[in-house]
Amino acid sequence: MNENTYEFEIVNDGETVPVTIDNEPVDITVDVDKEGTVEIKTGEKVNYTFSNVANNSNVYLENFKWFDYIPTDYIRLEKMTTGTWNQDLKYDVYYKTNKSDEYILFKEDLSTQEDYKLDFTKVKLADDEYIIETMFDFGKVETGFRESTSPTMECMSLDTLKDNDIFTNHTKTVGVYHGVTAEANSDWTTVVHIPEEPKCPTLPRTGR
Repeated sequence: MNENTYEFEIVNDGETVPVTIDNEPVDITVDVDKEGTVEIKTGEKVNYTFSNVANNSNVYLENFKWFDYIPTDYIRLEKMTTGTWNQDLKYDVYYKTNKSDEYILFKEDLSTQEDYKLDFTKVKLADDEYIIETMFDFGKVETGFRESTSPTMECMSLDTLKDNDIFTNHTKTVGVYHGVTAEANSDWTTVVHIPEEPKCPTLPRTGR
């Protein structure tokens, strides 16, 4: 919406003063990208780096949120770094488990100017409970909002992985402007490769 002020002057009674105002159409666009480990073996770490977590609209957005969905059949979330961001804001970090229907607050009132290390292994969970999603809630962001330092995620692979298993981590951003929602999605796929153990050569028999 055009928020500029336009002045005009009426000199004579009944005079019509033409004023031309160009109003730029609203473009609501968000973005997100991610890269990560391409190939792993059982027991290895899986790492992801996020970029372009951004409001590319030409207007501000409300309820700007960034979600990540953990492929929990293959990996478990351990740690994240929050990165830093180009607008000075406070935001909250949430997580959801396989036992919770709602998001649970993990950290609140974080500063976008500080790169925090978040250790999710310290979350008290039941023996059969694990984190399935994370969510950063930035609230209102102005146009051009994005990371200055990329956030990262560290996960541990399960010992039940099999050779040629393939799993995909999904992430998305969402923002709202006057009831209209914009959404962007990005995926990263990792392949499991378990090399065969070398076989001991059969030595020839000697003697009788």
